[in-house]
Amino acid sequence: MTGKTPIKAAIVDDHLATYEPLMKRIEEYGTIQFTFLAESGEVLKERLTAGNVPDVLIMDIYMPDIDGFQLVGWLKQHYPTINVVAFTILSSELAMIRLLLLGGDGYIIKGVRPRVLADAIETVVQTGSAFTHISAGLLVKFIRDDGFDVQKFWLQPEGQNFQFITLACSELTYCQIASIMKVPQGTLERIRERVFEIFKVKTRVGLTLAAIRHGIVSPGYEQKTPFTFI
Repeated sequence: MTGKTPIKAAIVDDHLATYEPLMKRIEEYGTIQFTFLAESGEVLKERLTAGNVPDVLIMDIYMPDIDGFQLVGWLKQHYPTINVVAFTILSSELAMIRLLLLGGDGYIIKGVRPRVLADAIETVVQTGSAFTHISAGLLVKFIRDDGFDVQKFWLQPEGQNFQFITLACSELTYCQIASIMKVPQGTLERIRERVFEIFKVKTRVGLTLAAIRHGIVSPGYEQKTPFTFI
C-alpha cells in the first residue's frame, strides 16, 4: 500500500494505556494511521460529531458506560461507512453472532500480535469483514453445535429473551421482572421456560453463568440505561 492514503483507524476502550505500544507498532507498517482514542461512549460521540470519522473502529464490547452491542447498532444506523471490529477477551460464538447480526464487521480476540490486528484492519476495509483463525473457529463451532437453538433465541419479538435474561441475572424477583417487562406472570413463566430450555439450564444461577459465557451480561452486571445518542 506504499503511496496510498493510510487507513484511518480509531479505538474505543476503557483501557487505552494498553494500546499505546500496539498502535505504535501498527503505525510503523505504514498502512494504518490511528486518528483518535476514546475511553468512553461520550468521547466517541464528540469525536464523530466533530467530523473525525474513521474507516475502521476497533471497540471493546464491555465498557463502564456503554453496551458494545448497542453501540454497534447505533454506529451502523448513524455512521454506516465505519467498519466496526470488536476487539475483546470474550471468546464466545454467541457473542460474535450477536455482534454480526447487529451489523458488526469483524471479531478479534485480544492477545493477537500487532501484525494480526493490522491485517484485520486492512482486510475489513478491502473485503468488509475480518476474522482471525480463532474467531473463525468460533463460527465453525457455532455452526456445528446443535445444543443451542439459535432460531428460537433470535427470532423472538420485541427482544423478550434478552430482556428477560438481563433482568433474571440480577437480584430482582420474578414478580418485579414481570412488572418491568409489563407482562402477566403466566407470560413471564413461558418466557422463563423457553429461555431455560434454549440454554439447557435449570436455575437462574445456571442461566447467569451461560449469559456471562455468551457475552449477554458481564461479571458484576448491573442493569444500565440503554446506550443512546440524541
